[in-house]
Amino acid sequence: MNPGAIFGFSVAVVFMLSQVLLPQPGGAIAWFAILAAGLAVYTAVVWHRMRLWAVTAGGIAAALGSVAVLSIYALGYSMLTAPDAMAWVAYSLIALVPLSVLAASRFHQAEWEAWKKHMEGMGLSDILLLRHIPRLSKRDSKPN
Repeated sequence: MNPGAIFGFSVAVVFMLSQVLLPQPGGAIAWFAILAAGLAVYTAVVWHRMRLWAVTAGGIAAALGSVAVLSIYALGYSMLTAPDAMAWVAYSLIALVPLSVLAASRFHQAEWEAWKKHMEGMGLSDILLLRHIPRLSKRDSKPN
């Protein structure tokens, strides 16, 4: 199985367990704070190593989406009870993530293929340690 898919599945499982095993809303707030921080680091590393605007935009949207969801829980709501405006902000930011992946695969085709090749043989630990993000030297010399 693709390590990225394993990572995504693992994140979903940990999220679901945090909802059941941790007191709420504290568990959700802690989860989304950790997720937002991790996504911010990921986004900075992606930009530093690859300079791909679409992937970076997706990382920013994911981090801000996590902050939006964290805010919803911190204000005493859940995603089911949040006011429409708050929920729309969170859902809109989250919806930008797959769109950024689609954009990256179209606008950064050569870099996207290099990234896929770089990830061959990597596992979940490589993703957690951000070793799956390659250094694309040609991108370092001319930022977009």
